[in-house]
Amino acid sequence: MVANIINIENEKTKKSRIVSYEEALELIGFGQVQIEVLFAMGFTLMDVITETMGIGNLIPPATCDLNLTGTTKGLLTSMVFFGIVFSSYIFGYLGDTKGRRYVIIRTLLLAKVFTFIAVFVQNVTIFMACRFITGIFLGGYSGVMWAYLGEFNTSKYRPAILSWVGVFIGVGYTGIPFIAHLLNGYDWRFALYTGYEFRPWRLGLMIYAVPGIIGLLFCIRLPESPKYLLSIKKDNEAYQAVEWIHKVNKGNVKHADFDIKALKTEDSATVNDFKGLKGIVISLIDQTIPLVKPPYLLPFIACCMLQFGTFFISAGLGLFLPDILNKLSKYRDETCDVGSECVYHVCDVAGYDFHQDMNITANNEICNDSVDSSVYEKMIVLGSVYICMYVVIAAVMNRQRRKYIIAITFILSSTFGFILPFVYNQMFITISFILTIITAGMNITLINGAACDIFPTYLRSMAVSVSMLVGRFGSTVSSNILGNLLDEYCYFTYNVCAVVALICFAMSFIVTK
Repeated sequence: MVANIINIENEKTKKSRIVSYEEALELIGFGQVQIEVLFAMGFTLMDVITETMGIGNLIPPATCDLNLTGTTKGLLTSMVFFGIVFSSYIFGYLGDTKGRRYVIIRTLLLAKVFTFIAVFVQNVTIFMACRFITGIFLGGYSGVMWAYLGEFNTSKYRPAILSWVGVFIGVGYTGIPFIAHLLNGYDWRFALYTGYEFRPWRLGLMIYAVPGIIGLLFCIRLPESPKYLLSIKKDNEAYQAVEWIHKVNKGNVKHADFDIKALKTEDSATVNDFKGLKGIVISLIDQTIPLVKPPYLLPFIACCMLQFGTFFISAGLGLFLPDILNKLSKYRDETCDVGSECVYHVCDVAGYDFHQDMNITANNEICNDSVDSSVYEKMIVLGSVYICMYVVIAAVMNRQRRKYIIAITFILSSTFGFILPFVYNQMFITISFILTIITAGMNITLINGAACDIFPTYLRSMAVSVSMLVGRFGSTVSSNILGNLLDEYCYFTYNVCAVVALICFAMSFIVTK
């Protein structure tokens, strides 16, 4: 009898408890919802990679079609990044005030619309404008997605989950050249209107948008982040979302089995009473000021600088890598005798006047848009190495190991960057290129994981989005430096990348101590 009374009292206490969101997730456990969120944000992240980096593999076959020069190549590769830089701040604000899912779904949809518009545009200026607008909406989901993903997982699983999603980066890097390689073997074209031909590289641009569509379909099913809802005092909606997570993870068990009465409220930003434009401006300022004041100022600056360096190296070099490898192959074929040993460096191709496989454009100008198939094979290797590295990191990841991984990878990137201009022959050059890019690029997920741990819920989306904004700005700076200076100042340009990685190595200790 006494035992039964004790059990009844324990059951009453159990069913009336009020817990924090973190405790609620621990009680529910890791399950189907967390996996669905991982795949949703994984495909969304893959879309970010294919949209931003895929153009680098399409530039060689699009050279004649769009009449591209070295300068316009640099502009074209950076237009998406310009768009991201332009919009990331405001979308970071919206992610913290309107919702993570709210921003992700709308920006994903609009980005895909303008990607498909670009496919059917012939004029290079309008094409660049479409890419810029795509970048504007990419600035929405490319930053907010990290906060959304992190907030569905407890601190126990968050570091590993934010690393596992990086595997999708590797899949994206592998899929980009794989698709380009498949399409490169075809030279069909369809004239849809005067002056426009639908060619294989345009189909590739369409295919690169598919991961975003898949991610969008996943997101439609998922709820808003309960942690975000708590931060804006929507406690009842947060409770309902947590209850839904419980039902899905536990196989749709009855409501009676959900033994949490309510969720504890979260810290939130101060809400101003002003309406209209004035209210928005004041809200933006209120949302930004905590990031530029102690205790968040120094880690915020460090996250921004680390993302700048990461994107400067991985995205900047990565965008031009297919074009550089293609030039190396043509240089070897034009200058090296068959069967004899040939020694050349990456800077030997800078500014070299190629003569093989020349075509005459409609304006009677000489143009070369042929692509060596081995270039795509090397890019597939790059993506495969990315996958392997992210799997290894995810398997061993925790907060303690993260601080060592970030520092070690940046020092390795700097080392390979310094030796890159001095190694000889295509195999050694390719290896140095891949290691320089990968050891820097794999830090994107690690830095965002650190930011999700450092900043509170009501600042997290803004902090990640702005740091990613600075990172994308690093991509635009790097791609334009490469596009304009590489031919004349080759050694200096590659050494700049190595120095940037060295600076990031020093900065890494601020966010990982």
